[in-house]
Amino acid sequence: MLMCFVLSSMLWSQDKKISGTVTDQEGVPLPGVNITIEGTNQGTQTDFDGEFSINVTEGDMLKLSYLGFKTQTQTVTQQNYINVMLMEDSSQLDEVVVVGYGTTGKKDITGSIVTIDSKAITERSVTNISNALQGAAAGVSVTRSSSEPGAGNTIRIRGNTTLQGDNSPLILVDDIPVGSLNDVPPDQVESISILKDGAASAIYGSRAAAGVIIITTKRAKTGVTRVTYNAEYFINKPTKEREYVDALGYMQLDNEKVWNDAGNNENLYPQWSEETINEYTSGTAELNRDLYPDTDWAGLILKKQTTGTRHNINVSSGSEKLKTNLSLGYENQDAFYANRDWTRFTTRINNDIKVTDKIGVIADINFRLVEDRRPILDPTGDALQAAPIYAALWEDGRIAEGKSGNNVYARLNEGGSYSGDSYQFGGKLGIFFKPIEALKISLNLAPRFDFFKSKSFSKTVRYWAFDDPEMLGSSAFIQDHGSTNLNEKRTNNNSITTQAIVNYNKKFNKHSVELLGGYEEYSNESEGLEVLGREFLSNDFPYLSQAPTDKVFDDGSYISETAYASVFGRFNYNFDNKYYLGATVRRDGSSRFSSDYRWGNFPSISAAWTISNENFMESFEPISFLKLKASNGSLGNDRLGNYLYLSVLQISDVLIANGANAELVRGLAQRYLTTPDISWETTNSTNFGVELGLFDDRLSLEGEYFIKKTEDMLLSLSVPDLVGFDDPTVNVGSMETKGWEVQASWNDRIGDDFNFSISANVSDSESIIGDINDKRLFSGNTLSEEGSQFRELYGLQSDGLFQTQDEVDNSPLTSDAVKPGDVKYKDLSGPDGTPDGVINDFDKTFLGSSGPRYYYGGRINLDYKGFDFGLVFQGVGKYNFNLGADYIQPLVGGWLTPSKEYASSYWSVNKTPEENLSVKYPRISSTSNSNNYRFSDYWLMDGSYLKIKTLSLGYTIPSKALEKTGVFNSIRLFASANDFFTFDKLPDGVDPEQASGRGYFLTKSFVFGIKANF
Repeated sequence: MLMCFVLSSMLWSQDKKISGTVTDQEGVPLPGVNITIEGTNQGTQTDFDGEFSINVTEGDMLKLSYLGFKTQTQTVTQQNYINVMLMEDSSQLDEVVVVGYGTTGKKDITGSIVTIDSKAITERSVTNISNALQGAAAGVSVTRSSSEPGAGNTIRIRGNTTLQGDNSPLILVDDIPVGSLNDVPPDQVESISILKDGAASAIYGSRAAAGVIIITTKRAKTGVTRVTYNAEYFINKPTKEREYVDALGYMQLDNEKVWNDAGNNENLYPQWSEETINEYTSGTAELNRDLYPDTDWAGLILKKQTTGTRHNINVSSGSEKLKTNLSLGYENQDAFYANRDWTRFTTRINNDIKVTDKIGVIADINFRLVEDRRPILDPTGDALQAAPIYAALWEDGRIAEGKSGNNVYARLNEGGSYSGDSYQFGGKLGIFFKPIEALKISLNLAPRFDFFKSKSFSKTVRYWAFDDPEMLGSSAFIQDHGSTNLNEKRTNNNSITTQAIVNYNKKFNKHSVELLGGYEEYSNESEGLEVLGREFLSNDFPYLSQAPTDKVFDDGSYISETAYASVFGRFNYNFDNKYYLGATVRRDGSSRFSSDYRWGNFPSISAAWTISNENFMESFEPISFLKLKASNGSLGNDRLGNYLYLSVLQISDVLIANGANAELVRGLAQRYLTTPDISWETTNSTNFGVELGLFDDRLSLEGEYFIKKTEDMLLSLSVPDLVGFDDPTVNVGSMETKGWEVQASWNDRIGDDFNFSISANVSDSESIIGDINDKRLFSGNTLSEEGSQFRELYGLQSDGLFQTQDEVDNSPLTSDAVKPGDVKYKDLSGPDGTPDGVINDFDKTFLGSSGPRYYYGGRINLDYKGFDFGLVFQGVGKYNFNLGADYIQPLVGGWLTPSKEYASSYWSVNKTPEENLSVKYPRISSTSNSNNYRFSDYWLMDGSYLKIKTLSLGYTIPSKALEKTGVFNSIRLFASANDFFTFDKLPDGVDPEQASGRGYFLTKSFVFGIKANF
């Protein structure tokens, strides 16, 4: 019996055949994975379906490796079938990175480039790519201002570059310029490369001063056929909800306001009588809401949540001769108010055709249609703040007056509609020839056609008095709806990009050389027509033909043309993977400048030293990678309008005196002074960086310091009014931006099943204005002048609230209307530079940066036996948030509702002196509004915040479990919460990302989805 046991053990320890499947994190089979038995020469590869079989012995260690994925090991046990999931390796040094007009290895980069893969984008489950970039990369700031369907975001790369021009980065899709980052849905993206410094961006020259974002769309791979369907259902809710007082609270505050302005006399009920207020306090007002309204405007107009769906289908198949990737997308959203519907359809087909061994063709087509249906206005702000003491509807359902005809409910539901359709059709046709393996010659033609049409139909809306149920008396019109008008708009925006590129890559011995040269032309023509028809006789026919013939007007027509021509080149040299040298140059010509000043040259140079590849580093075992790099490059900007060097004549209607009458005629005049010698604005960028990998690159650290200096800034030059022209644009002034970036990541696994990655980044920059010809450039509450920060906050310094009349009598004031409870300001200066006892514009001073500082973000990803968890966070370490009047001022316009936040903590003569010392806000008054709500540091709050941008949890059903279906390779079920948690120090109801309190909400989302691979 003992012999039988020993014999059976010996038989088991001999060779046996095991089988298995290798997939990625989404359960998609991976063909061509290398599988070897450690310590031997035995091995195999996975087939087309990701399956394999191999002869092994129990206890053997299988090593699985695949480009772009972490190498994994698997111990052979008694199992005869195993499933292995490989994890993507975003930090792998052999990763291919998309750069200008080509690709390079991550380890070979000498400039500042960050790459974001498709998984990091799609896991955010957002409508726009720009939302997915929040917190994703150091030095890249993304600011949301609205979550309205179709809304975009503000993107800045390494701060600001120009003062009056465009600070937005250049956006390219597959190396072709596009208008917006959101032209491509997230599901169609393979990767995003962000070029941040001069060396990386200089290949794009004239349009790259503010950085470059390159989107690479998905393409098919040889030997891989894949069908993927992704569906998401999402629910949106406001991130913050502000609350406002009810009718009783409104009347009490309104009475106190009027009482304060009257000098606090004996009449305590100057606006709303005591009898009226008693009707509300006793509850009898509920019996007659026509006479005693208490309208919940927000409840009547705004929904608690919105919903939407996203569907994406991707079909990818590749053979040796033809590789095709088809992406189809559909998304629909509603809004927080009625009659709003936003729909987007997208299609993208990417084809790679192998004609011969030396000739290939690229044929890409993309289409996008956005349909926007909505009411004539966004009612969000008015719905929140309209006074509850005024009725929206009478009790019998008729439209009520609101406040003197201001009835947002009536405007929303009866006031008309807007419809807009945006079409985009584009593509890329390219052919390349490779006479030898190292040389590639490419020709590309990429047209893009955008067409937009809209129709805004504003109807007449009448209301009657509450005691006229039969509507027999005279009616009146709701505000802004006294006539029926139609506005129609049509715009065409067409562009064509042509490229001729030669690329040479050669490795010999320890030397590696890349040479690139090219020529590019870009032309754009934009034309628009807007027509207004007034005083329609009917609300039922929204067609211009129904307007009276003498009431149809040209409401704005234009045509604009822009063109660029460019030659460019790049040289990269690498010796023994240790020493790197790179140089680029681009020469651009722009139609925005005259022929004598049209061309600009934009060179760059960069170098890097990979110290870890030196022999003397072999003893430093923890260090797996160490690189130092430096670069300097020049970039250009011309985005401040067309035809600045020409004497442009404009046609407009003017009134000419004709005796005692005035006659309207068409006139022709030059409006702007010309600047014949206007030319490029130039930004010189210097970058220093270090990259460090420790413990076999499980820990990666990167740090960079940069300086950007812009010269010959394009600014408006002030001229005396008597000249008769608007200010011309000239090259004058400079600005310098300095900043730093740090990012770190840890990628590892524990055992065979648990994988995790953690990453974080933080960055900061500050822009200082140089010589701008003694100009003082005001923009809202900011000022830019020599020595100041870019658009630095500029206003009065406050000194708390006045507490007593004696304090008022012995302090400098803005006016005689100032009383106890009003904001007190510091007297800092006067006409002669010294305090003069009066608070006025001479006392204004700089109050700090208007933009956020210390951007940070990060990710945590965990995977265990098919389960995956993700967390993305983003925040700002320092921000002067302006709590503007539309957030906090009570009774704006004399009637809008005060917030509960204000009502809970304002100065009042009805409070004790001790209570008034601890209040947040000034007294309620109309006569003192100009004092209390003028811009000052009193209203600057700590706007720093931390947001949990995404919390996601998913489960991927193993392919083995789906084999019997014969349909699915994998199915992933997931749920996520976006922007669900916000940690800040602002008052309740205020989101630190949203500067205005009157616009559409910022939202948090709950997303439920399924992703199936067939």
